[in-house]
Amino acid sequence: MIQASFGRKLILCILCLMLVSQTIFHVSSSSKKHTLFQFDDVKVIRVALYVGDGDELWVSDIFNYQWTINGQIFVFEPTIIYAEDVLGCGSHPLTCEYFDVLVIGASARSYLLHGASNIWKEKIRDFVSEGGGYVGLCAGAILASCGFAHAASPFHYLVNNNILSIANVYIHDDFFGELQYVLKNGFSIGHWIQMENKTMGYVDINTSVVSDDSNIIFSCYDRPYRHLTYAGGPGLLQANQMDTAYGQITPLLTYNEELMYTKPIHFYRPTPDGWVIWKNVSTNLQGTYAGMSTTYGSGRLVLYGPHPELLLTINGTIYEYLDKGYSLYLPWFLQPSQYVFSYIGDMASYSNYWIIRRSVAYAAQVDNDSLPPMDETKIVCVRPWSIGNMIYVNDNQMFANLSTFLLMIPKNREKEHTPLIIGDITVIGYTMHCNENLAVDFFIDDQYIETLNPAWTDQQIKAIAYTTTITQPLHGLHRLTFTATDSIGNRAWDGIDAFFI
Repeated sequence: MIQASFGRKLILCILCLMLVSQTIFHVSSSSKKHTLFQFDDVKVIRVALYVGDGDELWVSDIFNYQWTINGQIFVFEPTIIYAEDVLGCGSHPLTCEYFDVLVIGASARSYLLHGASNIWKEKIRDFVSEGGGYVGLCAGAILASCGFAHAASPFHYLVNNNILSIANVYIHDDFFGELQYVLKNGFSIGHWIQMENKTMGYVDINTSVVSDDSNIIFSCYDRPYRHLTYAGGPGLLQANQMDTAYGQITPLLTYNEELMYTKPIHFYRPTPDGWVIWKNVSTNLQGTYAGMSTTYGSGRLVLYGPHPELLLTINGTIYEYLDKGYSLYLPWFLQPSQYVFSYIGDMASYSNYWIIRRSVAYAAQVDNDSLPPMDETKIVCVRPWSIGNMIYVNDNQMFANLSTFLLMIPKNREKEHTPLIIGDITVIGYTMHCNENLAVDFFIDDQYIETLNPAWTDQQIKAIAYTTTITQPLHGLHRLTFTATDSIGNRAWDGIDAFFI
């Protein structure tokens, strides 16, 4: 009885501590300022990362990066902003006084919901026309465009009413066509783990790199093609609208495959004999722009239909199956059964992070000769983890609260859910798509602790692990940070706040 009572008290204590960590120690990414690097002469690129539903946050860690060109150090300073910040009533108003460039990623809410506000749209137009940069990824490209050339459905009319029209391009992106490559993606973990050394993701799409002196962003790239991750984004076409604010269109990438032929998916319907294929999903991408740049007033824009910010799965196979699917807005158990697909293949040995970095710096009007190099360096803290709410007791993960994934509240999803650590813990950082010649250092509260050697290679996701164990007694909130530095001094980092008791 005494042992049982002690056990219940211990469990109750841990749960109470977990509740404290959930309710008190959420740290917003917008409030964090990295202080490991202090220089007298550094050019800071102030990035406003717009969050509509949280999916855009996959791009945020890419900006934990600094580079040096001709003795000048450049660094990104990302800040998460919301609709109220654009409207001018938040803590981070979207003006050229505070930001150099606005990044809007994979948030359909931006063009389906927030764009219904004329004031919201006018604030972004003013920011760009006055010299602010704009980088739109997938949904962000739709938002910046002139919409559909010939509206033929309620979806088309809704989009055309809410878009910004700051880029002189139309879009191809049908709800029952291209968008199904995100809406029907199942992400079933059961279909993933059965295949050794394979990974699961969105489909890849091949693009042709436009060879032209005006294609500054890809001037460092000497190959004719580039694979990118695709998740229902638009094809872009020149619109020829009349507005003196519009600048010349510069094509960067063009789609050179049609997914309906190369990676076909289908609509299914139930019958007395089971589910059968009803019809194919049609696409209309080949030959349209996958990437382009232009100007609006004094500001520069860079738009991509695919996702350079996401990890890339290649040589994959599409598996269609009956499942619940994946939704940002509904708990799994409330979703209707439908035929979805998983794309299972190999994790590419390279990433497209450098495309994002160069595009954002270009939109921020950094000199062409000073844009970030074609460098894929990135490090990610994977243990302790900020997704969900974790407790680690004597190096064992004891509890994970997955309510973050079930509720999918944007301002809950973007927070670091601070892990609670009791006793020793082994921390792990992964360098992604990098070589082993990096200097990887570990810091606690900006204080250098040690330089780490590669521990193992994760073949499935093409990552090299670096690890160390914290045995020193720590109490309270502490910042744990990994840095990765290449041979010429370019550096990436990632960190997490953890609460120790």
